Amino acid sequence: MMNIEDNKLIQQIGEILEKNKDAEKGYNTAAENADDPELKELFLKRSNERKDFNIRLKREVDSNYGELSKEGTYKEALRRTWMDAKSFVAGKDDLFLLENVIRGETAALEEYEELMKAKHLPIMLSQIIQNHLIKIRTDIIQIKSMKQKLEK
Repeated sequence: MMNIEDNKLIQQIGEILEKNKDAEKGYNTAAENADDPELKELFLKRSNERKDFNIRLKREVDSNYGELSKEGTYKEALRRTWMDAKSFVAGKDDLFLLENVIRGETAALEEYEELMKAKHLPIMLSQIIQNHLIKIRTDIIQIKSMKQKLEK
């Protein structure tokens, strides 16, 4: 039987898994709507990266806590930061796409940082989360740099 801390941790991870799926879809949507070929390529790479994030994270969570239940775990998933609908970004320029990507990644960064504060985080899970944090921080810097280039 899991304790309250484990249940809270599993809920936080479930929310991150769901938001990573949103990020994967959001990056795909951004790639479909970007004009700049370099941006298209970047967005597609990030989409695949977020898919990989989930595969690794879910595998480690399952090995530590058993299979995650989707029911009730993702209540917070209703409040999404990522670009959900293609119609939302259709006709928007690359700068708009980059601003929304930065917003989504910043929200993800905050959630990962919150998860790192959890006590009793298994070592391998902690390492995976730390690696994701580093990658998200790097992505934000790269995307902000591309945004600055476009603004000139």
